[in-house]
Amino acid sequence: MYWFPPDMGYDERDFPNNSQPIIDDETLETFNADKKAARMLDYAVHMSQHYRSKNLFMPWGEYFAYGNAFTDFANGDSLIRYWKKAMTDVGIDIRYSTVYDYINAVKAEDITWPTKYDDMFPYADWEDQYWTGYFTSRANSKSQVRFGQ
Repeated sequence: MYWFPPDMGYDERDFPNNSQPIIDDETLETFNADKKAARMLDYAVHMSQHYRSKNLFMPWGEYFAYGNAFTDFANGDSLIRYWKKAMTDVGIDIRYSTVYDYINAVKAEDITWPTKYDDMFPYADWEDQYWTGYFTSRANSKSQVRFGQ
């Protein structure tokens, strides 16, 4: 997964239109961590249906969207802080990690993985939006143009 739910990220360039930071201070009028955590829970449950592993990899971010790492991490910190306080009954942990730690956690599950022989693309990143030709696992399958023959 590359994108998390559209309303979870905070891009200061798009505030206040579509992007609201996660506010976990319940004394503030703008408190919204409960709604954001519920949205993340729904998304994690949905994503878990597409994974063999009980570990989900959800990169926090996307390309072309973030210009300030401080606000990006502050937003993630707010979600994690609220989750650890209020979402203990759901049986799902959320944390910062590395690809290395994720791969080791999946490896420790000792899952038997199927062998995939066909190409992985086209790939969809939204319900009806597809990427084709962007990458391919079969580079030799791309057409070759030869001139002068």
